[in-house]
Amino acid sequence: MKKDKCSVVFRAVRNFRGGNPIRCLVFLAAVAFSAGCASNQVKDYTPKSAMVCDEVRITGTLHRVGDLEGVWFNGVPAKAYFRHFPAPKGPLEILAVVPEGASNGPIRVKITAEGDALFEGKGVDYTFGQAFSVTGSPPVPAINSFSANPATIKPGQTSTLSWQVSPAATQLTLDGVDVSGTNSQTVSPVTTTFYNLVAKNESCLQRSQILELSVLPGPQAATNGAGLAQANEPSPAVLTPGATTGASTVANPSNNQPTAPMPAAVAGASAKAPVVAGSDSRHTNPPALARQNGPFVDIKSKIGFASQTSGSRELQVSTNVTGWPLPALAVFQQGGAILARHNFQPGIIGGAAFSPGGDQAVSVTADPNGFSASYVEVIERFATHYQFQFPVNIMEGYKTATNRWHVLFSPDDTLVMVSSVPVGSPAKIAIQVHDLVRQKNVGALIQGNCTACDPQGEVINGNTVKITLDGAVVGTFPIN
Repeated sequence: MKKDKCSVVFRAVRNFRGGNPIRCLVFLAAVAFSAGCASNQVKDYTPKSAMVCDEVRITGTLHRVGDLEGVWFNGVPAKAYFRHFPAPKGPLEILAVVPEGASNGPIRVKITAEGDALFEGKGVDYTFGQAFSVTGSPPVPAINSFSANPATIKPGQTSTLSWQVSPAATQLTLDGVDVSGTNSQTVSPVTTTFYNLVAKNESCLQRSQILELSVLPGPQAATNGAGLAQANEPSPAVLTPGATTGASTVANPSNNQPTAPMPAAVAGASAKAPVVAGSDSRHTNPPALARQNGPFVDIKSKIGFASQTSGSRELQVSTNVTGWPLPALAVFQQGGAILARHNFQPGIIGGAAFSPGGDQAVSVTADPNGFSASYVEVIERFATHYQFQFPVNIMEGYKTATNRWHVLFSPDDTLVMVSSVPVGSPAKIAIQVHDLVRQKNVGALIQGNCTACDPQGEVINGNTVKITLDGAVVGTFPIN
């Protein structure tokens, strides 16, 4: 949103460096003008009672100096944001949505301070004396059943996903695709896959359920691996002799012959075996990939609207585009060829970026309804066009939490770790590691309490991910 005049003046005062008579005059004028801008004051809210998902207007003398850190209904955080009412130039107010789980009690509003030693925009941490009354809740959508038949298949076979939802579920998505009005879908994945079913009602409530469909290992082809390595998938080739224990690694396989002798104890010094290089998908049960050891790299600071390059690849972000459902479009390309296009909602932290190695496109979208919620919308691997979406809201209504969520990649760009913004008291965050080559989660979703809320990841021994939170190990998972 466009900042109001007081916010613009505060930034002029804060950025003043002096040394020029004209600058001095501008500075003094800014200080004089800002005299009436120093305080944010919260005075009232309406209505005094409402149902869950209803909107509550919080009014007062507001200048959007500082950021809206949060609104709480009897301790439960709510989605909230500044707006001009009536739009576009009316007085500034806060619009909050009564959150699920709220009960009768006070409303608390917190706006951070902004300024410097010379002039400070005062923050607000105000709790209304009059208790707000929660009069009820709209019907909660429910997923009554979600199953796969059969629950285990072999490569090439199909399974039917079936579900039953309550009448309150007016919108239904399966892995982000609208399946409203249906109760089944036939799928045929080549590897074990997790499906995420989300049921929403007409207001703000939703429920989700994740289902695992297991795919058994298929027979490995009798091949020396000719043509399997790909120039844009430089991972080391790892050879295994089928069900027999033992393996040999080729550090630098050629594109035509990624083969190597098997260990003598397994099949003799001259034996050959099936091979996988990078994300080759013609092997239904590819051998393990040796991953590069080292810490994960956070790209959060790169996500935005600025043009970027990664080697010969380029990213251009356009806003206010037409012909697309949402107003922003990120185009990733190389040599004029489009690698990926992501359509997203610009917002508090919306934007796009390359992964550190340039092998993935990353985009973050804000809630299209204008709330301060944001999601890691898509992480797309260029080589296979596989897309991963982090299923947890990374903002949860906290507008100033831009320094407290993370998108990190492993040293070889094959694993991604995403964490949400801390929520509640004590703070709790969600962390998920995902394998972009094998197209599956690495370990379970971690939900843990934290203080600094600083998650870190590291690949060790080429086959294990270690996750720490505030320096303490919270998970160690095998990659394959």
